[in-house]
Amino acid sequence: MIKPDSFIYGKVRTVCARWRTNPWPAVTGGYCVVLFWLASGPAAPLPGGFPGTDKVLHFAAYLPLAALAALSLERCGRAWSARFLFAGPALFAAAYGLSDEVHQLFVVSRQADLLDWVADAAGGTAGAWLMAASRKYRSAGYGPDWLRPETAARYGGADHA
Repeated sequence: MIKPDSFIYGKVRTVCARWRTNPWPAVTGGYCVVLFWLASGPAAPLPGGFPGTDKVLHFAAYLPLAALAALSLERCGRAWSARFLFAGPALFAAAYGLSDEVHQLFVVSRQADLLDWVADAAGGTAGAWLMAASRKYRSAGYGPDWLRPETAARYGGADHA
């Protein structure tokens, strides 16, 4: 049993309080697990019949990944620069896409493809751009509450200003 006055208990309480105010890192991690699971199975037959359908699906899968990563950063309570709020999620999605393609090297019914990774990175960049382009609109109070970026001042503390 963890004692209420112990160091670990204090850390657990802090982490739990952060998860209540910012669930987006957990949602982002869950989405990463779903992408990993989808890449671990056999390739499903693709809808449509035009060449490059799989690239469109890669683009569409990694666009929300970058958007979720951007929400995670916006709601963490730190005052990130606008440049980092764009580049961080885009690079995260590109790096995760690269790790996914490396993972597919070890899956029997899959193959890694450089163009798949390019589509992943393009989707991640588009997701980060959409979040960056809508940040001013969302900060002004438009849109649902769960999409609004939090300000650092709301969290208090000198290191968050």
